[in-house]
Amino acid sequence: MKQYMTKQWRLIYRDFYENTTIHGVKHLTVTRGLARVLFGVALLVVALMFSFNLAKLCQLYLAEPVTRTYNREAGWFVNPETVLCPSYRVSATGKCINANFMNQTHQPFWKPAVNCTGEEPASLIRNCQYNDLDCERKVTVFEHPYYDSCLVVSLGDSGPRYQTSASRNALRIILAFPEFLLKVKRKFGDQLVEVESKQNTFFHVTFLEQGKVLNYPLELHPNSVKVKPGSVNYIGLKQVHHTRLNTKHDRCTRHENVSLINNFVTMETKFYKYSRESCLSIRRQLLLWQKCACLSQKFPVPASLQHKLTKFAPVFWCSETNDCVNLEKFSDKAILSEKLSEKLRDEDGIEGCYLPCEEDIYQIETEYQFEQPEAKIDKTHFINHEELNSKDLLAFDRNSLQDEKLANFAILEVFPYDLNRATVTESLAYDLLKLVFEFGGICSLYLGMTWYSFLEMIEFFYHSVLFLIFKLRHRNRIPN
Repeated sequence: MKQYMTKQWRLIYRDFYENTTIHGVKHLTVTRGLARVLFGVALLVVALMFSFNLAKLCQLYLAEPVTRTYNREAGWFVNPETVLCPSYRVSATGKCINANFMNQTHQPFWKPAVNCTGEEPASLIRNCQYNDLDCERKVTVFEHPYYDSCLVVSLGDSGPRYQTSASRNALRIILAFPEFLLKVKRKFGDQLVEVESKQNTFFHVTFLEQGKVLNYPLELHPNSVKVKPGSVNYIGLKQVHHTRLNTKHDRCTRHENVSLINNFVTMETKFYKYSRESCLSIRRQLLLWQKCACLSQKFPVPASLQHKLTKFAPVFWCSETNDCVNLEKFSDKAILSEKLSEKLRDEDGIEGCYLPCEEDIYQIETEYQFEQPEAKIDKTHFINHEELNSKDLLAFDRNSLQDEKLANFAILEVFPYDLNRATVTESLAYDLLKLVFEFGGICSLYLGMTWYSFLEMIEFFYHSVLFLIFKLRHRNRIPN
């Protein structure tokens, strides 16, 4: 009985040994004809699936893809700089020689320019309040270094970072529309008559990160609003702090390395940071000058080219030249690919137009506009500009509006829609450690079919080659 059992186990072991490999039954060796072909095709498909998955994983790792993480930081909303631009020039007889309204902390929040003829741009702001209190030293108002007649309202670096929601943290500005801005000439019969029209009179208002200056058409900014005379405007802002990753396909530059714009408008030396949009607009202008010897907008030119071009190029369109018209329609990518003939300095900063690695973006979340200013404007809180030279910080005249129409003013109130600052952080989608984990996951996924299929394919080709060799050696012995 013992010998019989031993013999049976030997038969079972021999059967297992001859028909089984370490990874399964010898399917390919026991199948014949069409079954072997179909099984080989199935194994090839599964092997290709694994190879494609592995290649895609390596491609993602080598291409440095970027993932974006969205978070919220409590109580970190920072006031932006508010840029106010009227639809028409304010200075009636030319630009001020030194139109710089920026002050030190010991001075009022704005002061008149020297040697300025015509209407002063500062007269556009009749009142400024922050948290229902007069702005005093908290707010600085200065003329924009590039836009004619435009003003910038800034809380400066010492502006509060909101920690609580006890206060609205609202910046309230009353804008004045001079009479000549509201009058247009229309033809009645053979005569030109001045009539009051508010249809084309407005302020372009946009909100920027502190220290950043735009020098391209303000109406092209995605977060700009129009403030019309006789209107009350409530603007709720959301701040998004974007931290970008410097990758091969999306270059960015650090804040401390951002090229600066030389403020050659005023007599004083002051610098402002480039924005990517400003960089692209300057490249577009230089290409227009290069191809057509004209510019399409009133833009400044880089400091290194001021000996060849005027500081402010004349405003006229190049519609008669097809190349110039096409350049106006070029995408940002196409503008960057065009070669400039002029040699630029490194400090011009317009070679690559990289995105800033860190940037604060202000998005308009809510916007309410209605035309009932009479019920909102307080006559006792208008600034009397004639008394600003006195020792008092601000001087008010309760009767300063007796001869002016309230409909020629507008209220702009800017407040944080959310006291929490949103943050967008970019990071690499794959590093070496994550690649190893992902590869292990792929191997686990295909362990039941792909890995097994690879071994089956090897065995399939191995036995096929042995069979062909055997057939060639014994072709005369094998009957057809």
